[in-house]
Amino acid sequence: MLCGCLTLALGCASGLSDETRFRTGWQHFDQYEYEAALAALEPVACGRSAHTPDALSVISWIAASGDWNHDGTVDVEAGADRILATLHRRDRCHARLLDHTAQLVADRGFDPALVARLLSESHLRDPLALEAADRLGRWVEAAKLARDGIVEIEALTTLLHHLRLGGPWARKHAGNQYALMDAVARHRLAVRHLAEALHARASELKAVGDPAARVEYDRSVAQYERYLGTDEAPAHCEVRFLRAEALRAGGRRDAAAAAYKTVLACPEEGPWREQARRRLAELP
Repeated sequence: MLCGCLTLALGCASGLSDETRFRTGWQHFDQYEYEAALAALEPVACGRSAHTPDALSVISWIAASGDWNHDGTVDVEAGADRILATLHRRDRCHARLLDHTAQLVADRGFDPALVARLLSESHLRDPLALEAADRLGRWVEAAKLARDGIVEIEALTTLLHHLRLGGPWARKHAGNQYALMDAVARHRLAVRHLAEALHARASELKAVGDPAARVEYDRSVAQYERYLGTDEAPAHCEVRFLRAEALRAGGRRDAAAAAYKTVLACPEEGPWREQARRRLAELP
């Protein structure tokens, strides 16, 4: 049936155009012509037609499952490189496409470091989106799974910066109380996780004799203190103990002794007070 007015006519043409693009993209995909498939499918995936969800899925599949070297094997690294080069715009659509690709890569059990890379790039393309809070959390988790302390520290630092109260993200979503409460919880937990990540990084550096370890221990102590300074963390014997451990490892003997004593005064039951007593006895 023909459209009855100019607006409808344009809509019909647009729908036909998306259908044609999708079919063209699918043909290229079926023939392993991934670059051409991406070029045809990207505008469909960023549109609003009935073919948009399918185009989104095919693009993600190209990145996570493409035989880029034409040797019968999947080269997900090459797929990620091409997808990042294609989805370069700083907008919601390209961020969403990278999100979707990261999820598929994770679901298929590929390298979590690659998942972290895709999520970090997705965040750069649309940092103020409501879903940025969840995306940042996934980036942190992927970095942890990859056992990459440097990337984990970067992800946690980015989360703390972007989800801070009074920041651009919080101002944009000020009317969404659920989102703000979730961001506050994520932010507070990230402070502790950053302290622990910095602590672990300092220990790695100390093990190889790198003098930068002292700086990282000091940074971890600052984050432990930041976490303990929250109203919701009046006790937390474990965090007090970890702070004392970082001070001791960083060569701050007197400060470590005082910190271990705060563990002894902690009201929580558990192993931390006994461990603090042993550490105090071991201090020179």
